[in-house]
Amino acid sequence: MLKIVNTLGMINMIAAARKLSAASEAAAKTADYLQFASKFGKDPTTTSGFGARQANYETSDDYV
Repeated sequence: MLKIVNTLGMINMIAAARKLSAASEAAAKTADYLQFASKFGKDPTTTSGFGARQANYETSDDYV
């Protein structure tokens, strides 16, 4: 029984670590985009504009 509890605990820790990793990756991509936008004078004035431009940047960055 103790092995099952330990295994479930490990699974939960792995899942939590993956969520943190995904969140930190998303934050890093946003930081990269903001640095790019600042460097090249891109200034999206709306949230939807920001999201669209960031998505385009990430797609292009992944391609390169």
